[in-house]
Amino acid sequence: MLFVCLFNFIRNQQLVYSIFNWIYPTTYWFINAILFFFLVIYILKVFFILDLNLNSSKCESILKNKFWLLIFITIILYVSNYFLFVKEHHKVVMDDGSVKCWFYFFIFFLYGYYAKLRKKVLVVKHWSQVVFFPCSIGLFYFYKKSAENFPILAELQFIIIPLCLFLVLYTSRYFAIWIYNLHLLKPIQKVLTCLSNITLDIYIVQVYLINWLMPEISFPINIIVLFIIIVIAAIINKNIADRIGKFILNHI
Repeated sequence: MLFVCLFNFIRNQQLVYSIFNWIYPTTYWFINAILFFFLVIYILKVFFILDLNLNSSKCESILKNKFWLLIFITIILYVSNYFLFVKEHHKVVMDDGSVKCWFYFFIFFLYGYYAKLRKKVLVVKHWSQVVFFPCSIGLFYFYKKSAENFPILAELQFIIIPLCLFLVLYTSRYFAIWIYNLHLLKPIQKVLTCLSNITLDIYIVQVYLINWLMPEISFPINIIVLFIIIVIAAIINKNIADRIGKFILNHI
């Protein structure tokens, strides 16, 4: 995150993006974010600063001593970066996936690591835990719409946007557990599992395919055709990526 702040001093967003594209040349911001965070974690692991193979007692100790400190430092950097370099405070701009949002993306990554170390089994105990997921999505879009008419809400976006998105992330885990525990037919379970496994690949291929085919085919046939082609392209993309990944791992 200090690296992000450093290059924001350049004040040329295009140059910032070109620097991050050295890692992986793409316009998909989330791939750059993921790979960049993984690169930092790998460096920390190589120099024994971070131990990724911790036993449970040591995990608890490290979580208590360092987890909240790391979040606190990231929040300080995030707020500083927002007020120094984000110029458009009058409209909602903190959800566009650009470098300025990477700070709370990093906190979400930490949350995932924290949840993994705790190894807590999630259980849906009440129907409200399921309803909160669609409600959290509705709250996010309600805020964005309201911010157009109330400037104070736009001014507070550096607080509200991360909280709204974290609420979506948190409640989505319970929603996923609820779906997993439904007594569905095995063919339906297999379809849902397949779609779940290629979610990232669907996101990658869909934009190009939608822009290419949507205007060429009439509604509603275009929706059906696009869905089928997107799924097929995502499966092919995942298989290629898995094979490349295995090849790299076997030769490192």
